[in-house]
Amino acid sequence: MKTEKSFLLELFKRGVNSCLPSVCLPRYLSEVDISQGVCIIGAGKAAADMAAAVYAKYGDACFGKVVTRYGYGTKLPTGNIEVLYAAHPIPDEKSLEAGLALLDLARNNPANIPIIF
Repeated sequence: MKTEKSFLLELFKRGVNSCLPSVCLPRYLSEVDISQGVCIIGAGKAAADMAAAVYAKYGDACFGKVVTRYGYGTKLPTGNIEVLYAAHPIPDEKSLEAGLALLDLARNNPANIPIIF
């Protein structure tokens, strides 16, 4: 018989696991034409894990940059998607550099290559 605490912990773990990028992202990636490649741009605490999920789906067809908070990287491979690190919630010099790098990537991305942000 489960205790109330074990039941609630199980519900919590299921909720967290269902939100993992490797679980919830792949179903939304099937309609992207990657024949010419696909550019990945992202920002946020889950950006590195999202980059890893996209890389797991598309492999070397994807490239790009994502920025995440220090300590929020991933142990999973991201291939040609570079993971940048910056401060949060108070921006630092790396925050500015990362923002400029993402803008530069978006600005210079060829028109025939889709961007997933």
